[in-house]
Amino acid sequence: MYFASIRYEKGNIRYCNNLIAVSKNVKNKKKFYTKKKVTVIYNGINTNVYKNVSEKEKIRLKHSLNFRKDTRYILFIGKDKYIKGLDIAINAIKKIKNNIHLNVIGLVGRNDEYVSYLGQIFSNKKINYIKCSDVLIAPSRYDAFPISTLEAMGSGIPIIISNNVGVKELIKNNYNGIVVNKNEPIYYTEELNKLLNNKSYYRKLSKKARITAIKNNKDVMLCKYDKIYKKVLKF
Repeated sequence: MYFASIRYEKGNIRYCNNLIAVSKNVKNKKKFYTKKKVTVIYNGINTNVYKNVSEKEKIRLKHSLNFRKDTRYILFIGKDKYIKGLDIAINAIKKIKNNIHLNVIGLVGRNDEYVSYLGQIFSNKKINYIKCSDVLIAPSRYDAFPISTLEAMGSGIPIIISNNVGVKELIKNNYNGIVVNKNEPIYYTEELNKLLNNKSYYRKLSKKARITAIKNNKDVMLCKYDKIYKKVLKF
């Protein structure tokens, strides 16, 4: 499928004046098969929708989603089990002894004491799951720039990602997010334990993540697209 996508891109690139990539990593991959200009524009989100909620509102939302009071909830979002690293996330969760649970959006499977598969959910329900989670985990083997990471950051939810995720270009490790260089479960377990057991560290990452998302909101993204379109069309 990946190679088919490249062939499709190659066939259409000859008609383009400017290519847009959602991360530097994607830009570097495109350089292998085109000499045309590639501009990086990061994904942006609506930070008026994805925003912090009060503790009172969070309790209400958790109750509506049947979250247990004594459990920390980790969120995984993705449609491809292998590429998105679901196996890594599950094995990392299983190594934690405290009450912790992984919610998986985008996939179906057999629920157990560690994992709940929620399938495809959209709109407000998805937003509420993000806002009620304690951490978003993205141990992907490759991911251009998952919008869900920015949605979590906008909601003040710390993210733990692999070194293969494009959003790492916006992350200063242990400041506004956590980047795991060795994509193995034990290292995610260590980072989860450190984050969930240190309230001041958690609050810092939450605050800085929100600031980063605001700096990369949809208006910033659209402004950059607008400049390129006007330049290409010579307005």
